[in-house]
Amino acid sequence: MNVDEKLTLLLAVEHSGFKVTEALRRLDIPKTTYYRWRAKMKREGVTGLEDKKPIPKRQWNSLTPSEENMVVSTANQLPELSCREISFYITDNKDFTVSESSVYRILKKKGLIRETSIESFPAGKEYHSKPSYVNEQWQTDATYLHVEGWGWFYLISVLDDYSRKIIAWKIQNSMTAEDFIDVLEVACDKVGLDKSEMPNLVSDRGPALISDDLKDYLNEQNIHHILASPYHPQTNGGLELDRTVVLNIIGIIVAEVAKESKSKKWSEMLKRRFDSEMGPRKDPIYSLI
Repeated sequence: MNVDEKLTLLLAVEHSGFKVTEALRRLDIPKTTYYRWRAKMKREGVTGLEDKKPIPKRQWNSLTPSEENMVVSTANQLPELSCREISFYITDNKDFTVSESSVYRILKKKGLIRETSIESFPAGKEYHSKPSYVNEQWQTDATYLHVEGWGWFYLISVLDDYSRKIIAWKIQNSMTAEDFIDVLEVACDKVGLDKSEMPNLVSDRGPALISDDLKDYLNEQNIHHILASPYHPQTNGGLELDRTVVLNIIGIIVAEVAKESKSKKWSEMLKRRFDSEMGPRKDPIYSLI
């Protein structure tokens, strides 16, 4: 309600010929509002009827300007400290406390927070090395398989990128460069290609796949290694899909075992199955493939 409307209502009540209570009831104005307007009118004149923006109250734990200046001063004197360390330093050595987030907010407002540059490897919208025939390009990767009571096993596979066929695979107890080389040798022996016709090999940037041992082997075999962009599993999409299928099959087998035994403890039933069916020299995970 603007000033003119308030002034009109005040005059209407005074010249209505009714008692104030009756006039306010007819005009549907609360008594407290009427008397507040009239008091401001007498005290400040017409300007007292203007709506004023509320002044925010100071929070009990907000920092004073001098305390904020102390935060900035400490950051300038000790530039090697992080926001958290500055917060601890002030709490230990000054007569007030400040949180890490408040230190960050104050320093960022003053332009004292350096922008962090993150090195990224953006992937393209479309893969640039598309094979046009069989054995032009392979993919390799490892699938993690955990068996309770037996530990971790690693299904290392080599897939033809054109036909999407698994050329070679092997269950390994570790995931070193030598383990990948074993599977790659099986794949090379199986296809029987001449060194001048060896395919490209696409993989992610796992420790074993960027090791010098694997690099030397691939150079010896005349295999060109293509590393996928970090955090971009789509580059190795063929084997990612194969991994999903394998894990789903394992899940179905475990579910059937649990259903037959009327037990929901799948891991226990899987362990029992391995213990009863597998010999000490045979990898238990083979029963799932």
